[in-house]
Amino acid sequence: MKISRRTFTRAILTLGLLVAGVTGISMLHPEQASAASFTCSPSFYWVVDNGSSTQLYNGDPATSNITTPVGPTSAVGGYNAIGYNTQDNFIWGMSTEGATMGRLVRVHADGTSELPYPSVPAGLPVDSYQAGAFDESGRLWVTTVAGANTIYGINVATNTAIALPLSATLPNVRIIDFAYLNGYLYTTSGGDTTTDLKTYRINLTTGNVDISNPMTGMNLAGNYMDYSPSLWSVSGHIYMYYAQGSASENGIYEILNFDTPNPSFKLRNNIIGHPSGDGASCVTAETPFSIKAEDDDYTANPIQYCEAGVAGNIFSNDTLYGDSFNPAAVHLTIENNGGLSGVTLSSSGNVNVPANCAPPGTYTVRYKICDVVSPDVCDTANIFLRIVSASTSAGTTDPGVASGALANTGENIRTFALFAGLLLVAGAGILLRKPITTALRKAKLLKNSDGRN
Repeated sequence: MKISRRTFTRAILTLGLLVAGVTGISMLHPEQASAASFTCSPSFYWVVDNGSSTQLYNGDPATSNITTPVGPTSAVGGYNAIGYNTQDNFIWGMSTEGATMGRLVRVHADGTSELPYPSVPAGLPVDSYQAGAFDESGRLWVTTVAGANTIYGINVATNTAIALPLSATLPNVRIIDFAYLNGYLYTTSGGDTTTDLKTYRINLTTGNVDISNPMTGMNLAGNYMDYSPSLWSVSGHIYMYYAQGSASENGIYEILNFDTPNPSFKLRNNIIGHPSGDGASCVTAETPFSIKAEDDDYTANPIQYCEAGVAGNIFSNDTLYGDSFNPAAVHLTIENNGGLSGVTLSSSGNVNVPANCAPPGTYTVRYKICDVVSPDVCDTANIFLRIVSASTSAGTTDPGVASGALANTGENIRTFALFAGLLLVAGAGILLRKPITTALRKAKLLKNSDGRN
């Protein structure tokens, strides 16, 4: 049968519209439209598992704002054991309700959540999983509440799990979170502050568990922690959030020396939010509990030879926990003056160069700032300074004036000479010629015939 060109064109057009329509419907699918990933940042995320009212929160550890809700409450029922997957920048967790218990939950940046797979991961027992953390390969490691001697690693891309037997049983006082760092999972135990507050370091290759001595640094009322707080790791640091004690006890702690037999707690922010939950963060982000000293280059604003001056203020680009700060919040010292004798830093951050006639050249001064509240939180940076000398038009060195710069009033006029009725004025490499009578009159050395200058 012969098909006309018009009929063929119409058929192609119809097919194209159908394809476009199908594509458009797919693009507008509600689940896909909301499936935006998170952005790796120093924030940590905090989920409070309350069944169908489970809520994800965004926490800024450097401030008191750790209870900002992220989107609506869960639409997939309760979930827990969350971790931040750096492979796709989504938060994943484990469902804890009814028939969906033990299934993977994927949480979007707007706080909505979904069950991306219809079944529990292959190889994972159906249970209520409470602690979770991702390794760098995209595997979510989970365990039940307490007393586990096996943990499970879930490949979220394939919905499959592997079992890792442990060399020691995790403690019976509630384990509610993991933190991952450099091939190890870390968790802590609750209990008596003098005997039970220990770290458990799990080797994810062998399953070997290293148990520390009791940690110091938390003086809890009643000397007892009734559960293990939430953990997360950022940029090589491990943090813990505790909210079951008094106002002076609650807050975010850093676990120092976590890879040794003698770790300790260090309070970083005395804040309070929900009393229980599970934490997650992007492990490659910069830690929010840091002080940043940034290099300062003042060579474009040189100090003149034998003259004192303020080169600039080093605090203008330094930060404490991500923000600018009151200079009184830091302790400032010079670690190396770079050969520039007498250079000082004021308490406000000004760089003061003395009038000690240091040889012209570039100097590198190294300084250090530390948090007054947490003196172990420090950073160092360099200050680049330049001392200059000046050259006159005759090519001789004048230490008082920078090359190409104007000196103080009257200093640029060097020589007066009379030649053929003209006044020659030489200064700063410029030769000025003026009729002598005009020049002298302007210099108020010669009067007109009427007696006026």
